[in-house]
Amino acid sequence: MASYLQRVEFACLPNEILDKVLQYLTPKDLCHVALCNKSWREAANHDVLWHPLCQAEGLRHFGRAEDLDESTAFIPVDKQSNGKDVNFSFDTIVSGSDWPGLMDTCTWKTAYMKAHHLERNWRNNRYHVVSFEFGSEGCAGLYSPSWNSTSQLQIYNLHGEGTYLAGGVSNGTVMVWDMYSGKLQHTIHVDICDKSECLKIGNGTIAVGCRDGMIRTYSAKTGQQLQVMSRHRLPVSKLFIDDDTIVSVARPRPGDGSYDTCEDSDIRVWCSLNSGLRFLFRRETDDSKDILLEDVDYRNKTVAAVYVDRTIRLWNAQSGVCMHVIGPSHRMGEFVEALTYCHLSNGNLIVGDRDNRVEMYDVKSGECCKTFNIPLGCDDDADDEITLSCAFTGEFLVAQSDYGNLRVCNLEGKCIGETKTAGDSTPTMHSSCVRGNKLIACDKVTGASSLWMINTESGVQVVNILRGIMFHRDVETEFFEFWMSDTKLAFVHYFSENLEEGLVQAPYIAVHHYW
Repeated sequence: MASYLQRVEFACLPNEILDKVLQYLTPKDLCHVALCNKSWREAANHDVLWHPLCQAEGLRHFGRAEDLDESTAFIPVDKQSNGKDVNFSFDTIVSGSDWPGLMDTCTWKTAYMKAHHLERNWRNNRYHVVSFEFGSEGCAGLYSPSWNSTSQLQIYNLHGEGTYLAGGVSNGTVMVWDMYSGKLQHTIHVDICDKSECLKIGNGTIAVGCRDGMIRTYSAKTGQQLQVMSRHRLPVSKLFIDDDTIVSVARPRPGDGSYDTCEDSDIRVWCSLNSGLRFLFRRETDDSKDILLEDVDYRNKTVAAVYVDRTIRLWNAQSGVCMHVIGPSHRMGEFVEALTYCHLSNGNLIVGDRDNRVEMYDVKSGECCKTFNIPLGCDDDADDEITLSCAFTGEFLVAQSDYGNLRVCNLEGKCIGETKTAGDSTPTMHSSCVRGNKLIACDKVTGASSLWMINTESGVQVVNILRGIMFHRDVETEFFEFWMSDTKLAFVHYFSENLEEGLVQAPYIAVHHYW
């Protein structure tokens, strides 16, 4: 028996035992095992091993074919800038007849390898660039911008899907480009609002929130108008699109602390196929007057809203049922700021106020499951520091404070890191776009912007300067339009920082393809 056991090879063990042993290995170790021989490769090539690894690192969505495979065919005809080439050794993934006799690389190992490669591209600035102008007359020079002129085109909002990138332009149009070629596909004449969240693309449909309170939809492929949905009492300021559902609001956050008596606090849920109004959600008092809306979010058929009286409401967007009414919440003996933001994520609702307090609620039960304070700056212990706004990346909270910095913390309340405006207490840093572990920070005074990566161990690190100073300190306006997916980054550039006074340059959009 002892002689027999000495001859038993590792790969000859039952699959159940092999999986139990191999599940303790890291992804790097599993790849080393796969290099030993054919049988060891097959032992380490099972979804039961790789799926938990994808889940642990937040990569499960890469297992869907449409996420990465859609972009793998992008090969630029003409590289337009100095972005490093994207490279990926596709022969490391075995499929079909690539290597006869070898088992295909399992789905979740493929997803892990592609996602790992994609992450390295972001961190190492490996991307292809496609850039294109969106205005023929351009913008004024660095020290003499005249933004009020009708000839100066500005991008109000950006959103993309697949190969299409749509931008709302100040001349009353929505322009649609092919992100791969940079060619203008359609010019849609519609009086779009100037809010960044009133333009969305989903399932080939462009949804536009308009100044007249209407929502209009168009085909991204043909530019043809599809439906018209009416009407909010005020210009539409925020849209969500999901399958055949559109959720819209009008001016949910005045932003300056003053509230108009005619403020529109309705949340409307539409059917994008026939323009029918499915539901109208609102918070009313006993005398039927609206309680004004502070913020709203939508995810997985759930609508969440916070109001100026610190109440929270959750609705099911399929049935129209109000699932929970929470609050108003008060803390004994303290002045309590109104809730200013809400974010839905993975079955939880995250709400917070300017006092740096964050509360998390379970969407199903409506119960508060966690509370914490956004920590003060990693090197700053100012007791009076407040949170002006807070974005959610899907993994981290990015808070802008009144000390001019952006602070990143996890959902346990731990400070990961911060980016600070040097030598100035004026709040100038702004989080223009966040996604996953990526953050785009902009200087609200100059328009200079950079890409930062968030890591729970190494903190917040800048990896790419996207654009330098764009406009002079005297220009009282903000141009921060960015759009980011897992594989692409698009942003607007108006002019270079080295332009001389009076020199005119046509503004352009740059798209970075990381896959």
